[in-house]
Order: sequence, then C-alpha cells, then structure tokens
Amino acid sequence: MARLNTGDKWISAFRLIGELRVLGDGFLPSYFDTLYEIQKYQYALRANSFQATPTKYQAVFGDPANGFARSHYGWRQGYNLEASWALFREKRSAKKIAFGVGISDSTGPDDTNFFIHLEIPMSWLQLFATYMGTNLTGPGDIFTARGWNYDKTVVLSGLRLEVLPFLYINASYERSFRTVASPGEEYHLGNNTAPGLHTLFENVQSVFLQVELGWELNND
Repeated sequence: MARLNTGDKWISAFRLIGELRVLGDGFLPSYFDTLYEIQKYQYALRANSFQATPTKYQAVFGDPANGFARSHYGWRQGYNLEASWALFREKRSAKKIAFGVGISDSTGPDDTNFFIHLEIPMSWLQLFATYMGTNLTGPGDIFTARGWNYDKTVVLSGLRLEVLPFLYINASYERSFRTVASPGEEYHLGNNTAPGLHTLFENVQSVFLQVELGWELNND
C-alpha cells in the first residue's frame, strides 16, 4: 500500500493498493460489498441452476434444506489492484478532480470484479460517474457487450451544471436494481414446488433530468 502526495499549490494525491491473495474453499473476500443490500436477497450468478435466485448467504454457505448446495472450488489464487488520484488546490477541501480504478480476480469461476470512478466537484460543474462489474467470468468481460448486458453490471452517474447564477440543470443516469413488482413474482425458495425462476430485483436503466431555479447560499 502506498500513499503519495506531490506538489505545493496544486497537490496530487496518489493511493495505490496491491494484494496477492490465497483464498480458502468457500471464502468470499468481498462478502459485504456495495451491492450487499441487493445480494442478501438475490445473488444473481451467471450460471443459475436453481428455480429461484439464491440469497448471497445461500450461494456462499449453502442451504441444503431448501435445495441450495454449496459449490466447492478448492483453494484459489488471485490478486486485488486499486489505484486512485485526486487533485487539490492548496487545501484538502478544495478538490478539483478525482479518479479511481480497481480490479480483482482469482482462479475461481465468475470471480472477476472491477470498478472505475470519476468525479469533478467544481463550483459550476459537479459530475460523478461509477462503473462496477461484479462476478464476471474474467477481465475480458469488463467492457464487452456481454459484460455490459450482464445484470451484475451497475452504473451510477450524476451531473449538476450551473447555466446561470439562478439556473441549474441536474441530470443522472443509472443502470441499477429495482424491485420486481409484477403479480406472481414473489420470492420462492428453490424447491420442487417452486415453478420457474423467480427473482426479487431486475437491473434496468433510468434517466433523470431536472431544471432548477434558485440561488445557492454559502458562507461567503
């Protein structure tokens, strides 16, 4: 792990992480992650052989009483790499831009995770965007059509633009999860009496656009 700062008036802050991993059978290093609030109810694996999508607990630890057998992959070897950079002007609170990227993988199946993040917190333009791909089959899936269409790919982004001192445009784009509200899609445990494949969440795209009138108040 490295924490490096350079510059005086314009300060560049670098953060680097490199890990070599040896994972025991059944161990998942990112069990509690960004998507845990969804995955604790629905752990959507790329290859699902059950009648219902298992919870994350059932997928990792198994639940034989309800038809979920834990998969065994043996010992796995892998890595985790993360890097971030941020530019500040003179002080920590005056951040101008930040960028981060990370990837982890192992010899186990569907064990590739990736993220990339950008933010620009300027006074007249505030922008952020995050792309996350989880449980991919390998690094080659990160930006392919298969990776993009996979329901474990998440995109979160937002923009706030000051057009005039009293006029702002707020916009956001998301590719994330929403609950399935249609009749008959309630959750069933994976057993012989549950017909078909049932899920609680689906991954969909959404766009939000807003025009705002008003004045911002600050300490100045």
